[in-house]
Amino acid sequence: MDEPTFLPGLSATAAAVEVAVAADRRGLPAARIAPKQQSIRFILVGGCTALLDALTLYLLTSTFGWSYFSAAAVGFMLGSTTNYLLSIRWVFVPGKFRREIEFSFFIATSLIGLVLNQLTMWFFVSVPRIHYLYAKAFAIVIVTVWNFASKKRLVFIN
Repeated sequence: MDEPTFLPGLSATAAAVEVAVAADRRGLPAARIAPKQQSIRFILVGGCTALLDALTLYLLTSTFGWSYFSAAAVGFMLGSTTNYLLSIRWVFVPGKFRREIEFSFFIATSLIGLVLNQLTMWFFVSVPRIHYLYAKAFAIVIVTVWNFASKKRLVFIN
């Protein structure tokens, strides 16, 4: 029985071997990470980068006098870039696309996350007039769901 084709001219087994070899060259786990372990790793990485995001927001707003809206965007992008670097090393298996394309998809999905972040921040600060750090907590929850689903389905192999 013929093996199903994964990519033109590349069987599923050959594709898996290519992914494993590429992962090994980068010092990454050769096999896909078990879903439970991947979720735990995502939460740890996400928690650290969300803390970086919120700390940047707080410092830029409280120490340097930035508006919460501008500071939230800078913090989000700093957190997202850090999240990408940690994700390709510890959470997801990269290699679905070339690194440049992978990072472009990562940034595109992160920009959607940024829009969700900014809308959530604006809404909670403007409408019910919640403190910007509490608004950030709501934004983190909403954006985390988007980030995990989009990165897992669109950007990385698993």
